[in-house]
Amino acid sequence: MKFNKIGKRFLITAAAGILITTEAFLIYPKAHHTYQMMFTELGYWNDYNDIYGLKIPKPDKINNIFDELGPFGEGLTYTAIGYSDEKFKSVKKEIKWHTIDKKLQNDVKEFTRVANQFLDVKKDDVLKKHPVPLANNMKNKVLKSNDGHITVLMNSEQKKLYILEMAAD
Repeated sequence: MKFNKIGKRFLITAAAGILITTEAFLIYPKAHHTYQMMFTELGYWNDYNDIYGLKIPKPDKINNIFDELGPFGEGLTYTAIGYSDEKFKSVKKEIKWHTIDKKLQNDVKEFTRVANQFLDVKKDDVLKKHPVPLANNMKNKVLKSNDGHITVLMNSEQKKLYILEMAAD
């Protein structure tokens, strides 16, 4: 069977199209995850679930208050996450929450102190505009991994979680 130039080009184009489409279907989930991690605030939610094992539903609203990286690889992230009534019910029951104690209050003070060493946080008064809430009626959970640790503060009245991440250096 002999092909003319047009037939060969058509076959090459069709084969390339099939190959590209197949690769896109295989790569898409990873590419989508990478896109979320790098360019959207949902990447923070993914990080908290993947790295720290914080199994929380997809939030209705995410506000990444700051994400700072230090000169030696250490980093801090402060994120507020909001939920609808129904999703917040599952957040409350899925996690074993603890009451706020003196140690947690000291940890939050340390987080604040370290955060204010980052020029952008200090210069813009970020923590004055968005203070870390520590009311007595709040609950918390601390989770650790090889990458650092997170402190999750739960405000039931506002149906919000406040997540303080200290990445290891």
